[in-house]
Amino acid sequence: NNIDEMTKIVGATSLFFISLEGTYKAMGENFRDPVCPQFTDHCFTGEYPIEVADQKAYILESQKTIKQYNY
Repeated sequence: NNIDEMTKIVGATSLFFISLEGTYKAMGENFRDPVCPQFTDHCFTGEYPIEVADQKAYILESQKTIKQYNY
């Protein structure tokens, strides 16, 4: 969809997107630290703190730990 179509779908009169740097400034930061971002923004940047291939194994291992304690 393009912006005009999205605007109609949500019933707005206009639609704009803020940049990643603009988002950080709106949250009170002067800039985004590319080495250690101040916010979890990987869904926007694709820069994950761990390799995505390793993420599934990490989640599975975490689930085993949770099951072990039987909360």
